[in-house]
Amino acid sequence: MTEMLLLACGNPLRGDDEFGLHLAAAARERFSAEHLRVLAAQQWTPEMAAEIAHARGVVFADAAVTSPAGEVMLNLLEPADGSDCTQGLQSASPLRASHHMTPERLLACAQAWYGCQPQRAYLLAAGAVTMECTEELSPRLREHALPFALAMLERLLDCEREIACGDEGCEPDADAPAAPCASRAAGSFQVH
Repeated sequence: MTEMLLLACGNPLRGDDEFGLHLAAAARERFSAEHLRVLAAQQWTPEMAAEIAHARGVVFADAAVTSPAGEVMLNLLEPADGSDCTQGLQSASPLRASHHMTPERLLACAQAWYGCQPQRAYLLAAGAVTMECTEELSPRLREHALPFALAMLERLLDCEREIACGDEGCEPDADAPAAPCASRAAGSFQVH
């Protein structure tokens, strides 16, 4: 079983829409593959349900167009109603079907197709400043939101390891800093 899975998506040609891809690249450099499996793609697809089903926890990373620009959010997710897993996919054209996959639907698909889902799932997103045709993040997301989201991911991974040790009776790494799990509650944070 994969400990934690980071499932990032974004379009590398649409400015801040590539936030998830940048977070995935930074996470690959910073975290051990033993603790975090990182997958990045332009969009979430139904095939990703297999990876999700075999992870203890999953963090979906993306840009948010409905949130205030530059705001970093960490939200706890629940799966969509099981009947919603593939609703609309059969009637959608093959080119449009994957655009309908949300984190909640992917969680429901993992349960429906594989009989299991992660113990916890989160959405880590940053409010987009621009979605213009460019291959670069806006300075606000690059300089502030991305480092903040990476630190938030690190704290979340520390908490998840602490929870896993509680579940399995293992000893936390003595050299690791104490995880701020009391602040584990999800929410939104404005980055200036």
